[in-house]
Amino acid sequence: MDATLLIIVIIIITVSFVHSRKTKLGHAKKQKEMHKAKKKSGSEKDDMTYGQVQQQKIQLLESVETHLADKPEQVEQLKQIINDWAELKIQAFTNRRSWVRNPGKDKD
Repeated sequence: MDATLLIIVIIIITVSFVHSRKTKLGHAKKQKEMHKAKKKSGSEKDDMTYGQVQQQKIQLLESVETHLADKPEQVEQLKQIINDWAELKIQAFTNRRSWVRNPGKDKD
């Protein structure tokens, strides 16, 4: 009787360890997939170099001037928006890469 009870307890403990391991393994796989998805979405961002930003900025400014020549107020507003966009893109690119160039520098 004591041996049967001991075997039952050992079986219960073994089953609980196996179940716990499967649960943890499932959780780890789920986290790994979430990390992969996050990394993939981050790599698909619209990264542009300084030259690409300047080129697109020029194209946009020319397009605005061409298509809205009869509306000077709107042209000036759109030019300001395009210039602000270009500055933000360049700043974002610089900030995203700054840790590579200055690994010891503290961020503010």
